[in-house]
Amino acid sequence: MMLCTMTRPIAISPSRASDYRRCPLQYRLRAIDKIPEPSTEAQVKGTLVHAVLEEMFTWPREQRTYPAAVKRLRPHWEKMREEEPGCAEPVADEYQLLVDSRTLLRGYFTMENPLRFDAHAQEMPVDFTLPNGVPVRGFIDRVDIAPTGEVRVVDYKTGKKPQLRYSQDAQFQMRFYALVYWRLFGVVPTQLKLMYLKVMDSMILTPRARS
Repeated sequence: MMLCTMTRPIAISPSRASDYRRCPLQYRLRAIDKIPEPSTEAQVKGTLVHAVLEEMFTWPREQRTYPAAVKRLRPHWEKMREEEPGCAEPVADEYQLLVDSRTLLRGYFTMENPLRFDAHAQEMPVDFTLPNGVPVRGFIDRVDIAPTGEVRVVDYKTGKKPQLRYSQDAQFQMRFYALVYWRLFGVVPTQLKLMYLKVMDSMILTPRARS
């Protein structure tokens, strides 16, 4: 007797869409053929800093300080190693990893004061099917909603900020998130903000719906 198994259709994410836009072969290798790619120290560092910032916004406002966030680096790093031991393989110097991550957190607190607002959502899952039938899945780092209703979509970047002529990929991904958010909630985000923590600089986009 033959068993028929249902496979979930391949979904596209903003990053995979960017891969396809830049190089269809790269998209195929990553999304369809699923060729394993070794993680890098930069990726590990980014995951660690994202985890600390995500936890921080669950705390009461008065507790969201730089020293308190720094204290959570090592516990999160130990948790990452416990859940996925292989994540430590690309890390040449654990102490330096924590020092660099601390610097990235300092960059965040230089750019933004988390004592003044609450995040509406973090690591918001998006799961939507576009009108052409293509499923879209991914996660938005942070969504802020002002008391007056304006929506801000925030993405943390732990690498260097690209020069303007090389920033198309980052802009494309954020506009993709704005499109999905609009499709899901019927609201066009007022602002798309990419926070480059390493250089303490932001890229801000203001999307508009076509009439």
